[in-house]
Amino acid sequence: MQKTYTFTITLDELDARRATEVLAEAGLTPEAVFGQLLERTAREGAIPIKKSRAPKKRRTEAECPGLFKQGDLFAAFKTPKIVAVDDTTAPIDTTLHPSLPTITSLQEAQAKLRWRARERESDEGQALLIEPTQALELLETKQFRFDKSSIIDDPRRPAIIKALESLFTDITTRQTPSDAHPIEQGDSLYVPIRVEGIPLGLIYQVGEGEICLVRYGQPQDLLLNPEAL
Repeated sequence: MQKTYTFTITLDELDARRATEVLAEAGLTPEAVFGQLLERTAREGAIPIKKSRAPKKRRTEAECPGLFKQGDLFAAFKTPKIVAVDDTTAPIDTTLHPSLPTITSLQEAQAKLRWRARERESDEGQALLIEPTQALELLETKQFRFDKSSIIDDPRRPAIIKALESLFTDITTRQTPSDAHPIEQGDSLYVPIRVEGIPLGLIYQVGEGEICLVRYGQPQDLLLNPEAL
């Protein structure tokens, strides 16, 4: 028994008319076209529709002197260099670096000391002249006045005041405490306040005839690297 298959193609009027004209020009009918397609499909299997591609061209480097050749930009990162570090010989930074509020106070102290120096050189500043054996005058920055207000609420207040009085006596008589540490490369010094409990310190800057008290408080508030003490 012969089987019958029905194929349906839906085209609009213009496409159908054009398709009929093309087939007529080739001497074919729609029925003949379907027959050829079915015969070829049965004989060769599915007929894939492939888009033709141009053959790949093999890239070759031009033999031209002076031609720029692109290198491997990441060659330096493929094999990382391992540099041995000897911890026993590595230098340790022991320079004290001030915190941002301390830097501002240092600038204020420097301005005060320079103003005093200019006044001393003027005709009206003769009263500011100081003898080499005379005690230096103590000046304070605004930040230092704010910092020292914390002494009032500190339970160690008597010991702190006593330690500060002893320190002021030494520095105003042109003595540098043995445990003083320079602040970077300037004329400012950090001196620890020797009292029991939480560590405290004081920063001051030395001038020609005056000493300006810059800051007072805990090392972590005054310095960026208190661990260097």
